[in-house]
Amino acid sequence: MLNDLQYANLGFRYPHVPYDAPVQLAAIGWENIDSMQYRWNGLLRGETEHYLLQYTLKGEGAIRIGTETTLLREGQAFLVKIPSDHYYYLPSTSSNWEFIFATLTGEEARKAWHWLIQQIGNIHRFELDSQVVQTLKLMFRKAYLNEVSDSYQAAGLAFQLLMELYRGGQYTGNTNDLPEEIQQAIAFMNANYAHNTSISEVAGHVGLSSYYFIRLFQQHTKLTPHQYMTHIRMEKAVQLLRKSTLPIEEIAEKVGFSSGNYFIKVFRKWVGMSPGQFRRAKETPPFDRIIFH
Repeated sequence: MLNDLQYANLGFRYPHVPYDAPVQLAAIGWENIDSMQYRWNGLLRGETEHYLLQYTLKGEGAIRIGTETTLLREGQAFLVKIPSDHYYYLPSTSSNWEFIFATLTGEEARKAWHWLIQQIGNIHRFELDSQVVQTLKLMFRKAYLNEVSDSYQAAGLAFQLLMELYRGGQYTGNTNDLPEEIQQAIAFMNANYAHNTSISEVAGHVGLSSYYFIRLFQQHTKLTPHQYMTHIRMEKAVQLLRKSTLPIEEIAEKVGFSSGNYFIKVFRKWVGMSPGQFRRAKETPPFDRIIFH
């Protein structure tokens, strides 16, 4: 997906946007670093609050977070808030560090990074063919080819990355450690999201009271059952809006909403735009190019 492109570091600015998106794309880049002068101190970057995901494609980099230093090899990513106490660089033991990164802003990005770091830590491994990495590559490709033509498209791509991060970081490596009732509930929600399934129905399916089920689910996943179900439904809605021409009302029904108006309200809250705006926009750091919208 990247082989026909060149390394670049692309920044986005939105000086004329009349709304404050819950999540927005601030920068996307693909780089291959071979200079020891590459080093970033997270406490000295005079930027507003940003949230960085950087994924190692080849070579080796390093990051210090607090007092702990980690070498970043192929397949490893780090997530940090900017500014915060971190320092990433090309170590003397490495000849190059090839990576792809995205920087996001907004309240939903803040909440996602907080949850992800609690759930999986600042350092996490994603397979090269994972949806997280494929989404990063898609975002870079579209930005590089000038296919992100307005802030709505940029916000849609940022939201798509958030959803893949939530999915990729949800229970990776820990699923078997969850109580059996929670595993059964997750499987049931993934199988029945389209049926307007209530949380009380999920609790009943696993043989628990609604009160105890909600507490147990949140204790082990850091999400309420309702939040988890909404994540699933929003992911499926995004896919249908991107890949089909179905009417909004029909998409609402297919992802478990009995009311098209309520679906639109929830979608706007999560994505920062209506489903119709998202569909029209579906062509989903120091900068080599600034893209103004």
